[in-house]
Parts: sequence; structure tokens; C-alpha cells
Amino acid sequence: MDVAEALALRKTVRKFEKDGLILTRDQIEEMLALATLAPSECGLKPWRFVVVRDSARKEALYECCYRLELVREASAVVIVCGDSLAFLNAPEETFEGGGADATKHDGTGDYLKMLKRFNSSSEYQRFMLAVRSPSACAMALLLVAAERGVGSCPIFYYDEACLRKEFGIPDQWAIVMLCALGMPAAGAETFEKPDKSDVKAFVWHEGVEPMRF
Repeated sequence: MDVAEALALRKTVRKFEKDGLILTRDQIEEMLALATLAPSECGLKPWRFVVVRDSARKEALYECCYRLELVREASAVVIVCGDSLAFLNAPEETFEGGGADATKHDGTGDYLKMLKRFNSSSEYQRFMLAVRSPSACAMALLLVAAERGVGSCPIFYYDEACLRKEFGIPDQWAIVMLCALGMPAAGAETFEKPDKSDVKAFVWHEGVEPMRF
């Protein structure tokens, strides 16, 4: 299956077959390992994952997700987070490209020090660090699930305070989204995807044309 086929196949599943699919810890970690091949700015890999498979823990998650039933039905739910302070302990070898020039930017200055100074001085940049790469990683996880015949549903609405309390998620981690994984129930409703021709409605070339708003 190529990327285009995985994108076309992936659909948001609204109901899972409870106990219809058992995803093991190893299977989930293998899927996450593939998902983390997604781009990571400066190789910082700020993504963090909390995997929920235990029935009692899913019950707690169900309450945090405003009693969304598919949380109970899913084989596993992955809480995708991003560490806003991932830049603090980044060794030079984490930078994409590696090598002796890994900390150089355009041949000038100490890029690693600049990166730390840049993020330390801006709460907004720290927030963006925590959501950019983990968001790409979450999409990659959904595609890996599609390629493996596993149903998925991204979850965007939840009680953040509840999640942090129940699952020990530190304040420095941004909660990006949740990915529920499992076997689609027979006849389960899925969200229809827009026709590809609709892309013209939200694409601008070479700049934004105000008259189109």
C-alpha cells in the first residue's frame, strides 16, 4: 500500500467492536516507532505518548472525554503530547543532518545555543514546538493504522485538567490529540471525506487574495 492509498483508506471510525481486536504493547510500540519517522524540527523529537489499554484506565479516560463511548470500545487510546521543554537537554547529535556542522546554521554561530535562547524567551515558540512535530506524528500514526487494517478515530475534545490529573501528564507537555485504535464495528458509521476537487476552495498560490474571503 502506498501513501496515497493509505490516505484514501483512512476513515474516522465512530464505533469500535468492543474486544474485537487486541493490540499488544509490542504492536502499539511498533506502530509508534513508525509514526516517529515523521519530521522533527532540529531532531528534537518532542513527541510523548501515553498509551491506555487497561479497561479500568479506559474508564477513567472515558470520563475525561465527556463519556465518549468509543473510548471504552477501543483496543487502545494513545494520548499524543508534545514536550515544550524538549530543547533544554538536546545534545548536538540529535540535530537532523548530524556531523560536525550539526550545530551550525548557515555556517555562523552556535545553532544549539541560539535554539535554546530562542525557545527560552518565547512562550509561544515553546507551545509551537510542542504541537508542530507531534501533530505530524499523530497523522503518521493514523496512516500506519490504516495500512495495517486498524480502525482509528482522532479525538479533539476532552477535559484537559482531568487528563493531566488521571494520567500524570506534566504541565510542560501540551496535549495535542488522542488517537483511538480498534476494530470498526460492523456497519459502523464513518465520516465521509470531501471530494478532492474541493481543495481549490482553500488553496492560494503565491499569496492570499483578499477578495476570496
